[in-house]
Amino acid sequence: MDNSKIIRSGEFLVTDIEPNDIFIPEEFNEEQKMIAQTCRDFLEAEV
Repeated sequence: MDNSKIIRSGEFLVTDIEPNDIFIPEEFNEEQKMIAQTCRDFLEAEV
């Protein structure tokens, strides 16, 4: 089970965290990139 603590809001500024716990867009896999593009397309077309 994953025991990592969820960092909320700006807590990362005042809390020590491991670099591998940071989730950045440059590390998205192909599936995550496709879902993000689908969301952008939907927003552009429907909202």
